[in-house]
Amino acid sequence: MRQEIHEVTIQDIENDLFLVTGDRGLAKAQAHAFSIHYRGEIIDSVKYKRGFISADDLIYSRHVRWEHMKKLLKS
Repeated sequence: MRQEIHEVTIQDIENDLFLVTGDRGLAKAQAHAFSIHYRGEIIDSVKYKRGFISADDLIYSRHVRWEHMKKLLKS
């Protein structure tokens, strides 16, 4: 089974958030925050796969990052 890859740009996310919120500044800020969040997730996954961090460190890092993201989204 071949997996299809669908690329989503920060601009795509920003445009979608703008359609929902009607606030271009908020949409841009949240899209940027999402990109930082997911970039960190990918970096941590690579570190884990290469043995640089433990599974516990990976889980803890994801938890901390998600809690931070939730606070950003509420503001």
